[in-house]
Amino acid sequence: MKRLSSFRFLFLALGMALLFQGCLQDKCTNSYTYTAYIPVYMTYDEIRGAVASEPARDLAQPGKIFVKGDWLFINEIHKGIHVIDNSNPANPTPVSFINIPGNVDLAVRGNYLYADSYMDLVTIDITDPTQAAEVDREMDALPMNATVHADSGIVVDYYTERITEEYDCNLGLARHDVVTFETANDLAMGATAGTPGPPASFDVPGLGGSMAKFSLVGNYLYVIDSRDMHAYDVSTSSNPNFTSTQNVGFNIETLWGYQEHLFIGAQNGMYIYEWLNNPSDPQYISFYGHVNSCDPVVVKDDIAYVTLRSGNQCAGFTNQLEIIDIKDVTNPTLLHTYSMHNPHGLGIDGNTLFICDNEEGLKVYDAADVSAIDQHQTDHIATVTAIDVIPVFYDDLLILTGPDGIYQYDYTDPNNLSMLSHIAVSP
Repeated sequence: MKRLSSFRFLFLALGMALLFQGCLQDKCTNSYTYTAYIPVYMTYDEIRGAVASEPARDLAQPGKIFVKGDWLFINEIHKGIHVIDNSNPANPTPVSFINIPGNVDLAVRGNYLYADSYMDLVTIDITDPTQAAEVDREMDALPMNATVHADSGIVVDYYTERITEEYDCNLGLARHDVVTFETANDLAMGATAGTPGPPASFDVPGLGGSMAKFSLVGNYLYVIDSRDMHAYDVSTSSNPNFTSTQNVGFNIETLWGYQEHLFIGAQNGMYIYEWLNNPSDPQYISFYGHVNSCDPVVVKDDIAYVTLRSGNQCAGFTNQLEIIDIKDVTNPTLLHTYSMHNPHGLGIDGNTLFICDNEEGLKVYDAADVSAIDQHQTDHIATVTAIDVIPVFYDDLLILTGPDGIYQYDYTDPNNLSMLSHIAVSP
């Protein structure tokens, strides 16, 4: 019995040794490759010291547009503003680029440009567009629309990097093979012209698009964020004076000033405010509600034209044009609805209505009879993807923006628009 026990002991010991050796032989490593998105940070001080004129550059991702006399200003999303000499719309000439981190919206009064820069409202002297200079900054005037890291600052961009790492086969992958981030899609990612003289045409009224969040009326600049409307007295153009903030609602998106009223497009409807009697603190008048959808607004006489569209941001399924009677602004009333493909911005001059229908292009209508607009389409430019327009009424010039650049058309004949130029996005 004792010899048998010893034998069993030796057998077990040998088995354990072989098992241990097998484990050592099975240990292995493998590698995998993934794409990492690496954030680029700027500190608050860097952002607030970055406004400067730079040589003109190509368009990469155009956003909002603003026209002031012979000058065209084009937002480069989150980067700054392109300044274009548009005295000859058939041959627009890039003059300069104004670096403004976090910029999305803009407006121009006299020789001063107002722009958002992440959380700040910045005033820039553009008397000489090649030497633009910041003259005022309203700090923390707007909600922060960016990712903030407590130690590193504000995320202003991302770059991608392919990374290869090794892992223990027996332990499995320690992470996913593709790394993503929740704010990636929220970041929208030439030759130098000679120095021009002072832009004398800056004294004519400026015009913004229907998707703007800035509106200049009288001596006031009104700015909206996703919930509030902020009022600034700009009677001294170089020094905006904050006067009030009003909570409007949730998911407000666009702002259109017309005569004595402000029309605010929201995902759930249109708000109407009256500014003339007390411009420092506009008065709420009424609300027109509709299904949840994106909602730019333009107004002519007693009619408001509203486009509703579906999309991820809007969380809706409706694509249509609504005609709203605002003769009694206290009781806006829906008159007619017209089905559209996926309408974005729109504009109107007299009875000529321009609608940007995204991939279906620019559609032009005679809106003299609002009960039969769909029966009076006068032109259709289907070769462009159309996002927003500005009809420059004093020149019969239509400026259209889309993902592939800025188009300009002569609409002297609304039945046959004639393209004058295309400022293309760089490949």
